[in-house]
Amino acid sequence: MSEFWYYAGPLLAGALIGLVFFESLWLTIRRLPHVRRPGLAVLASFGLRMLFLAAALYWVIDGDWRRAPLAVVGLLLVRALLVRLHSVAQPTGAPMR
Repeated sequence: MSEFWYYAGPLLAGALIGLVFFESLWLTIRRLPHVRRPGLAVLASFGLRMLFLAAALYWVIDGDWRRAPLAVVGLLLVRALLVRLHSVAQPTGAPMR
């Protein structure tokens, strides 16, 4: 495997993991008003997302600690992008809720 893909792979995989993780969080938040037991929905979603995150990062890191920060950077880059995409535009000077 080339040196480039050895380090670019975890970055891209982390981005994909982040996309799944944060989009499932967004879906959970959007569905909360419509579920009968929102506390259970949040808890179940959290558990499943954490299980997915831990398993996916374990697979991506593959025993090399140098791949871990790259995967986390990819995950956080997608988080920043999704926050921008999903945020509601606030008028200038309006207080955040």
